Amino acid sequence: MNAVQDAYPNIYHAMNSLPEKLITLGIPEFEFPRSDLKTDVRYFGAFKKLVVRAVKGRRNYLSVSQGTVEVNPEDIILPTLEALKDYDDVLVTATLVVSEPEQVPNLMVPNNAQVAKFIPYDLLLPMTDLLISNGGYRAVQHCLRLGIPLVVSGLGQDKATTNSIVQWPDGRGCEGLDELKGRK
Repeated sequence: MNAVQDAYPNIYHAMNSLPEKLITLGIPEFEFPRSDLKTDVRYFGAFKKLVVRAVKGRRNYLSVSQGTVEVNPEDIILPTLEALKDYDDVLVTATLVVSEPEQVPNLMVPNNAQVAKFIPYDLLLPMTDLLISNGGYRAVQHCLRLGIPLVVSGLGQDKATTNSIVQWPDGRGCEGLDELKGRK
């Protein structure tokens, strides 16, 4: 049967190398420089949606979100709530994304925190001073668009690459922030 199977690239390489044209979220300044980048790649920036502005109180507003795939609240949510529980000048909003707060064992919501299953980023981020996240590409792009600092910590899916770019030496991974926000 001398059947021969072609070698297929891994999924991340295939998504970027197999299409004749590639249109992708983000800006080129956010990506690592690549000598092998195809010339027909086009970046279209962050998603632009109507952003509902919220009135901030006198507290610092910190948001923490676990993400949609790696959803164990013990990874990011619970440690953040515990670490910040004694800071009266900080209001922490935690979004669990896939479960209701009452479904989370050992969830202790401190006086300076609120926990919800889901709050759309378009509502949550405009009033956020800092986002703690697993570093999903969409969350990172939203924060860059709005100029919100990030603390990122995920490793699964695309997180290791995205978080490496966010933490790139000298912040070069965020050089395009001014252009993304239209502030040259």
